[in-house]
Amino acid sequence: MHDSRLIATATATLRQLLARGIGEHDAALAQVDVTTVPPDKVNAHVDRPTLNIYLCHAVINQASRAAALPTPGGELAHTPLTLDLHYLLTSYGRVDVDKGDLTHRVLGATISVLHDHPVVTAAQIDASMPLPRGLPRAQQVRITPLATSLTEMSSLWSMFHSQYRLSVMYVVTVALTASELTESEMPPAEQRTDLPISRRLEEFAPRIDPRATWEDLAINASQRKALQVVISDYKTSKRSESKSPPSTGAESEAAAESETPLTVVFSGGADRERLLAAQVIARELELDIYRVNLTALVSEYIGETEKNLARMFDIATSRGAVLLFDEADALFGLRDKVANSTDGYANIEVSYLLERLAQHDGVVILSTAQRGSIDAAFLRRTRYTVEFAK
Repeated sequence: MHDSRLIATATATLRQLLARGIGEHDAALAQVDVTTVPPDKVNAHVDRPTLNIYLCHAVINQASRAAALPTPGGELAHTPLTLDLHYLLTSYGRVDVDKGDLTHRVLGATISVLHDHPVVTAAQIDASMPLPRGLPRAQQVRITPLATSLTEMSSLWSMFHSQYRLSVMYVVTVALTASELTESEMPPAEQRTDLPISRRLEEFAPRIDPRATWEDLAINASQRKALQVVISDYKTSKRSESKSPPSTGAESEAAAESETPLTVVFSGGADRERLLAAQVIARELELDIYRVNLTALVSEYIGETEKNLARMFDIATSRGAVLLFDEADALFGLRDKVANSTDGYANIEVSYLLERLAQHDGVVILSTAQRGSIDAAFLRRTRYTVEFAK
């Protein structure tokens, strides 16, 4: 029996490859969003660089089908089900005075990433492309550009009743062999001891390469000093861990303060500037930094989000990693802004988040456009706030 989640596996693999690769290829696109929605549902006026992946056609690979015909001995040759999946890739983004047309940059980076990865193997998926829970991973995924004329592309867009946008087509060929068909029975990645810890963490928070330096930051002296204080505080607390804790008086109070989790709020300014500042902190501290993926972390089912948070914090704490919550107000926002009880974020208990933050032995950065959108319960427990000028 073949696994019915074959198509979902291919889409998730393609999405992970591009979400990771585009930012690595072009630093200006480090915060690219990779979505998988119908083209007519995409906000064409989005400011943030975005790539949308849409599966528009699926056929059984004829070569693999022919291989399954009866052999001369009358037995049916066993071959895996192989599909050819046709994806429409479309980029979105504003025209930036300094960076140019982000739409063109996203599409160019996409083509470059896929050119560099014509085949994605199971080993590569295990190493750096964690799939959502419950999806088996394929033995390999082959990605091939599909030559499409302007007439064919225009006809395709007319089906969506949407304005034509510059796009490219790719065929993704994917198959699951018999050995992969049991993947669904395996425990989730973060529970598998045969995978590296970083791979298990990246199911919820992809790793960022902290390449940014002080020279990359367009900040003033006050903001630079605030970042330096955060770095110095962490280094000082780590040096003091090897010393015996004080037992009385003001020294005990000071020790208690130093044990407060190092949670920092980055507020205001451009998204990219806050991301670069987070990279600088990680680079200076020589720590790995992971940007939390709320889509993978938050579940619509009651209790599941808390379980995901527990797994993510447990692994991050064991690594001493920096956790970056981008657009933090989506997770740490004011509780009275929740629309209804079925909202995915509504199921998160404030007390549980506070507990996990308190237990994390590392730096946590909450990045938001507006500090006032963060719930006061979290703000009271943050050690520093860095305001970035607009």
